[in-house]
Amino acid sequence: MPDRPGYRGPVSPDEPRRSRPAGRPPRRPLMAPFLVTGTLLGALLGMILSVSRPPVPGSGMAQELIVLALVGGILGLLVGSVAFLVVERRRR
Repeated sequence: MPDRPGYRGPVSPDEPRRSRPAGRPPRRPLMAPFLVTGTLLGALLGMILSVSRPPVPGSGMAQELIVLALVGGILGLLVGSVAFLVVERRRR
């Protein structure tokens, strides 16, 4: 495959490998920002959904707001955790 840019051919075992500088460990994504962002975005989406719909008979506006914000927050938490796993897996 000599036509690929940057292709140097097979590496011999005697050739030293490139490594990162000794003082810098590899950067890993932090889990908390992914979880917090997913939860907040999900809760916000739930709140917007509850305000934009007509009220359900037998329940108040506050009840709908709380329930949909909680459900959206939990779903956002799950989406944020999956996004974290995808990003962490790609870093390896």
